[in-house]
Amino acid sequence: MKEFKSFKIFNTIALISFIIFIFTFSYKETSNFEDISFRLVRAGDNLNIPSRIDSTLGERKTALGKAIAELNDARKTLHDINQIGRKLEAAEMEVKRLESVVEGLINEINRYGSNSNDLTVGEISNLSGFLDSSNYQKYFDKAIDLILNGGYVPQMYFAGAASRLKQGIEEKLGSEIAKKLAGPMYFVNIWQIAEALGYEVPEYASQGITMGTRQLIQLNAKFTQLANEKSLDPQEVLSKQKIVLHINSEIEQEVRRDLIENDFYGFNSDNIAIVVQPVLEGYAIDEDGNVVGVSESEKFPYGHGYATMQIDMPGQGYTINRDNKKNVISGTVKDYILARGGEFIAGHRINDMTKWTDKVIDLQKLAYSLYLMNEKGHNMVVDLVQNVPNQKGEYQKGGLYLKDGNSGRNILLESLNAKDLSIQEKLSKLNEQFKGIPYNAFRQITLLEAFSPEGLRWNIRVRGDDNNIYPELVTGDLAGSIWANSVGVMREGEIIEDFKKLEDLEAAIKELTRSDILTKINTEAQKGTFGNVGGDVVSNVREWMDEDVYGNAWEDIKELVDNENWHEIADAFYRNASFETAGMRGKMGVGPNRINIFTVKRVAQAVADDLSTRFDADVLAQQPYLVSYDTREGSEGFAKEAASILAAN
Repeated sequence: MKEFKSFKIFNTIALISFIIFIFTFSYKETSNFEDISFRLVRAGDNLNIPSRIDSTLGERKTALGKAIAELNDARKTLHDINQIGRKLEAAEMEVKRLESVVEGLINEINRYGSNSNDLTVGEISNLSGFLDSSNYQKYFDKAIDLILNGGYVPQMYFAGAASRLKQGIEEKLGSEIAKKLAGPMYFVNIWQIAEALGYEVPEYASQGITMGTRQLIQLNAKFTQLANEKSLDPQEVLSKQKIVLHINSEIEQEVRRDLIENDFYGFNSDNIAIVVQPVLEGYAIDEDGNVVGVSESEKFPYGHGYATMQIDMPGQGYTINRDNKKNVISGTVKDYILARGGEFIAGHRINDMTKWTDKVIDLQKLAYSLYLMNEKGHNMVVDLVQNVPNQKGEYQKGGLYLKDGNSGRNILLESLNAKDLSIQEKLSKLNEQFKGIPYNAFRQITLLEAFSPEGLRWNIRVRGDDNNIYPELVTGDLAGSIWANSVGVMREGEIIEDFKKLEDLEAAIKELTRSDILTKINTEAQKGTFGNVGGDVVSNVREWMDEDVYGNAWEDIKELVDNENWHEIADAFYRNASFETAGMRGKMGVGPNRINIFTVKRVAQAVADDLSTRFDADVLAQQPYLVSYDTREGSEGFAKEAASILAAN
């Protein structure tokens, strides 16, 4: 891509066909947000989960049942010995031995099915080549039209708990403060955490916004921005947008209250499909070798793959109105969204920091996804990031984007399917060969009409005090399912930006600061601070806040905002610096109406583009160029940058 030309994803036993999945709900609606009581029919009554687990366990079922029974007996013995004060060493060793046996059996059961020699890095399409192509502008425009007409559907996974974050805060500030600051992720307020840990919080910081609400606000802002750029009514555009909101029963009532109190963040309440992920019972293997439900077991969710599966199961979603009345979607959420004009569904994780900013929808990747689906026949695009080793030299272990040479499919290999030694050795070699296997950013874009939960592996876990068996479904498995024609897309050098633990706080503060700077400038523009050029100022500041293009320029903008230097912001950002007979003249500083390294690059590219229209390439290749400079500040650096742009062309 020409520099500054545009500024602008244990194969288990084959699964039986899915049976209609119906939950029976019993609830009461109240206007004062009393808890909804609901009853779930035991999962096995509808999905035949015992049969699925039985099929998954295969020939190892008897061995696993025996090992779990022996482990439970050993733990009881350990407990009894502890109670009477006898030596524990032998009992402890037996518990550890049997824990290892159970773990080994689980790893064998979950093991990815193909031979490790059949695995290699999957098919990856690099974004930069597309941005240089003649198809880019065509599909960029298609992406904008898709969004404005409500065809892009964010699938928001907001059910997470901030367990690792809470642990880190406990170590720093104690358990009581950690309970207040790190509850369910939807309601985590990062600025409050920063303030509690002694970080300076800017006056313009949006301190009342939580992780969940911030992403909803950013979506509203993005849709509004695109509507204004096309001279469309923002309210009409917002009324067309559809959202699938995955939450859990723990936060269900609070989320409903939040949506109503904030007028559904400007969206049509009928277009927000709420899907509550249940916590369900575990299973055991009885003395006769049958898989049976354990109603008194601890209840756990069956993984985010189960939540994803819920959108294609009848009766799993609902909407609410301003009176908090629940309207159950009798069919599937998938069909409901399709009927209302949704076309593509895209993953949005609550802790993905890119979703807290203006990049809540990556327009370039969306354009490329539409191209790959329309022109190349794919129906799922997997957003990948670079696999950078941690301080211990370890690579990311889950969601690795690979190709199975046996099936010919691109897959996302999860860590629970890759415990086998031969697979571990193969992955180690691939990581060394490719400097890290790219992995899933969980921003997959899927053609909604093609979506099916068929292909999700029913992995298992043993958990809880009684070592019960629980299914573990992973959304990434859809990439290699029988209906999916998936392809990976990657922006060169992009790494994951997640907020999961306290060590991620400084990166989170940086993203929030950039986001809140733009919000503040937008607010000033609406107040009339920038006169009749407010729209241009906001648009240009938004562009220059992009760190991928403008580096640390956002820090200079932050300084101007910190000092409330609105006049300088207006003058620096209301237009591009003009190029006149004496060249480009003006003040040095940040912004398109100032002399800086970025505006120099823009002019150099413009000169190169102009020359290419006047002369043949072979003539230009032989033509010498003279780039001069003087003793003024930055002149030599500007000259070198201009020369590099000309040379690249």
